[in-house]
Amino acid sequence: MKRIVLIGLFAIKCMALLSLGFFPLNYFGRYVSYLILNVYVYEVGPYFLFGVAVIAAWFVFGMFSKALICSRIKAIVLLNVPAFLVLVLELILYVSPAPMREFIFNYAIPNYDWVAWTVLEVRTFYLPPANLGARIAGMMPFLRFASMGFRIGLQLTIPFAFMVGSSYLGHFVAERLAGVIIKTWRSVRPK
Repeated sequence: MKRIVLIGLFAIKCMALLSLGFFPLNYFGRYVSYLILNVYVYEVGPYFLFGVAVIAAWFVFGMFSKALICSRIKAIVLLNVPAFLVLVLELILYVSPAPMREFIFNYAIPNYDWVAWTVLEVRTFYLPPANLGARIAGMMPFLRFASMGFRIGLQLTIPFAFMVGSSYLGHFVAERLAGVIIKTWRSVRPK
């Protein structure tokens, strides 16, 4: 009985970490989409700051992941699986050849309403950090000679790499802080 409870508790923690990976960027992306379409239509908005805020939020989520799952690799993978799935869908949408895209979205997935919803959600997921990826990719001089699909793929992969790195760093910092707090508490407590 105790083993079943422990397995259920671990499953709940894994689901919490997965939902943490899906939830914030989607709503933050919808907010940025609203700002682009309504507020900053003819102006330059603070899109770079939105990307930095997302990376900082992913750092905090990495710190929270320490409280849910102690294994660093499991926590980082579970936190970033939603972002990886969305990255794969983005690459299929923007980088893959048209026949492959047509096959995947018309024949492999028969319900078109679900496809339209998925495409909208995928596009708003990476919208906040997309400017960050575009700026960093714009600093690379060899991209002038690359194809458009390669440039878009790199601009989408850079924010994902930053998200994985910042969640890893957040988990690492949480481990170090926990170790320092425990050592300090042991040295201060009365014997």
